[in-house]
Amino acid sequence: MSKDLSEWIATIETLRNQLAEACQQRDQAYKSAANWQRLYETEASQRRQAAEQWQSRLEHLQAQLNSLPPSQQTGDPTSLAQQVSQLQARCQRLSQDLQAEQNAHAQTRQSLTAALGETLEQLRGDRLRQP
Repeated sequence: MSKDLSEWIATIETLRNQLAEACQQRDQAYKSAANWQRLYETEASQRRQAAEQWQSRLEHLQAQLNSLPPSQQTGDPTSLAQQVSQLQARCQRLSQDLQAEQNAHAQTRQSLTAALGETLEQLRGDRLRQP
């Protein structure tokens, strides 16, 4: 009977240890779940804030688009690309026209300076020849 009692106490002690280990694992699982919950809530909050910011930005851009004249309110990317291409070509033409104007101005200045110099030389020559 003593042997049965010893086995019975040993079994109870083993079960008590298993219960303590199970409780410890349960507590760790609860802590892990709480940590994951906190991380999830943080991520969800960040995503909500980002969505709100993008929504606000979208509304702002929509308001800007609506404030444009109707001729500029096209939403077609091809049309926008054509407009950009046309504007770039116009910018290039205007740059070329400006460069041509600057060259013509420089040539005119040089011609006028040369003509002025010749006129001054003629006037000096005429004064020297006069008695």
